[in-house]
Amino acid sequence: AGARTERIITVGRENFILRGVRKLTSDSFGVLLVVNMKDYFRKAQNLSKMFYGVILAIVLPLIMTLFTDYGVGKDLGDIIAMFGMMFAMVGALPFVGTGFLESKDQLWILQSAPQGASRFVKSRLVMAAIADVFLTLIVAVTMAFVLGLNAVDSLLLLGFGFMVVIGSSMVAIGVTARNPNYEDTKSPAHQANMMIAIAIPMFAMIGSIFLFVFLAVMGLDVVLESMIGPFGLQVLSALIGPTLLLSVGSIFVISGIRSLSSPDV
Repeated sequence: AGARTERIITVGRENFILRGVRKLTSDSFGVLLVVNMKDYFRKAQNLSKMFYGVILAIVLPLIMTLFTDYGVGKDLGDIIAMFGMMFAMVGALPFVGTGFLESKDQLWILQSAPQGASRFVKSRLVMAAIADVFLTLIVAVTMAFVLGLNAVDSLLLLGFGFMVVIGSSMVAIGVTARNPNYEDTKSPAHQANMMIAIAIPMFAMIGSIFLFVFLAVMGLDVVLESMIGPFGLQVLSALIGPTLLLSVGSIFVISGIRSLSSPDV
């Protein structure tokens, strides 16, 4: 007998996150979700964008705290308004443009399956939400430590931060679904997707600041404070931006699913 020429390939055990996903969703959607997660997280470019977004979100509060007295005497509403755009970068950068569809053949397969495009986009949303939990946790804990927040404000920052991050991810996925660039980072579609997916969350957070300034100019903030108290006013001011962003993100996701389901894409 000659020398053996077969190659024996061993596959490592799935991590606890993938095993948990399989247990929670054992149907075809769960299989699609696990495949999407494996495909996304095995690409170094996607991981580098996550790392880049997290670093950007952490560096700004660190610099402002070291070289200014920003962390002293600022309430939660101010912090969310100031650093909400950093949370938006964390959610938008990793999920816009690349890492969505590799070719038009893949799109054709999705469109050929019943509810294929819809299930694909929804699986991307669930995958993004799982990743956003860990990304938000890293950024929020770091911000809370650097800014010296108490336990209650830290938990609120974590909650509001996650709303901003997942809202930004929804915008990014919806924008990419409307105009897929098929892994071509030099195409006009990719450049347009990047600009739109980053600009919309930014404008949403800035718009919430102007809205609250308008309420203050009209004297309505005093009325609200008398009704819900100072802490309630802080929570309300912090909620405006994330709520607006989630609403816009939902619109983009629905629009993206409809566009991706159309044979004209």
